[in-house]
Amino acid sequence: GQVKANQHQCERLVNRVDQIVDSVERLEKASSSLVRSETHTLLSGLLSCIDNCNNLIEKFTTNTWFKRVYENQTDKVEFEQLNSQLSNYVLDLSLGLNIQELFDRNQDKQDQKEDLADISQKLDTIAKQMLDEQQQQNVQMNQMIEQRFQSFRFYLQQNLKAQSLPDYARTIKNERERFLHIPFNDLSIEDRKIGSGGFADVHRGTWITHHDSVAVKKIRLSYLDEDGPMREDFYREISTMYRIRYENVINVIGACVEPNFYAIILEYMPLGSLYDILHRRQQQKIEVINFTWPDRWCIALQMAKGINYLHRLTPPILHRDIKSMNFLFKRDGRDKFVVKVGDFGLAEIRRESFYQSTRSPSLQPPSDAVGSLLW
Repeated sequence: GQVKANQHQCERLVNRVDQIVDSVERLEKASSSLVRSETHTLLSGLLSCIDNCNNLIEKFTTNTWFKRVYENQTDKVEFEQLNSQLSNYVLDLSLGLNIQELFDRNQDKQDQKEDLADISQKLDTIAKQMLDEQQQQNVQMNQMIEQRFQSFRFYLQQNLKAQSLPDYARTIKNERERFLHIPFNDLSIEDRKIGSGGFADVHRGTWITHHDSVAVKKIRLSYLDEDGPMREDFYREISTMYRIRYENVINVIGACVEPNFYAIILEYMPLGSLYDILHRRQQQKIEVINFTWPDRWCIALQMAKGINYLHRLTPPILHRDIKSMNFLFKRDGRDKFVVKVGDFGLAEIRRESFYQSTRSPSLQPPSDAVGSLLW
């Protein structure tokens, strides 16, 4: 995309990377396999540095570029660090480039000065976009407040009704005993998604009264009839998941079942899925993980144990969607990886979500349809 800020520093960085890449390609063609083996570590480091250069430039091409500029202005320090790293790799690899000419400090200072002048010309634009984003956040906050109001009202209304209707009171009591009911008003949910799938979105949240980080899996359901069969299916599937307690299966803490808000509350796995880890690029504030061979063996064993446990239950839960996106990671106290299988046992909820989203029974998926939730 088009660079919207710090164009001069970005262009200079791209030009330097292009010249370095050309020299490396010539070096590889002219060198023996012995030399390439000796320089493998340096080349890997250079590629990582180039990735970091690309990541920095991309931050000025996104729709949120103005936030980056507002918080960091010209990003002078990060540009200087990347240029310094590139120049060191050029020296260490003996690429034959003129370091003084390619990494001219006076050019860098001039680029910074011109970029700062360009940003000064965009003050109104940046301020307006920051204001627009804040207003959008206020709208979302008002929606959250309204949802909390409805949550308090729902539980008060439910409790009052239970006091006057014994049969209703027994129904509510039985429902609440099947799994832990966590009210929406006891959850603080971050707006940013940490995952999304065909029938649900996942957000990081906080279980307020317990001060615990949780994953809130918001299911795309608009309603559940109180006496309808789908409500029983919903409760049965969640209660089955809730009862499962195994070291390599994701823990279901409870669920939120309120009008217009249906969510499963899961333990939060800070490292995300195996897919996330394997495809994670080196970005600021995001840990890049490289598995050792002992790590890989331990991870594979935990995966097998989790799936085997589900398949050996009575009745068995057949996952039928085993892939890297459905294995979630965290670290234990010894800095070892803990792996848990997720996204299982929700076939009926998937179908109902699909049905409500299409409003057409003919478009329902087949009875054995399964999906996957991307974390």
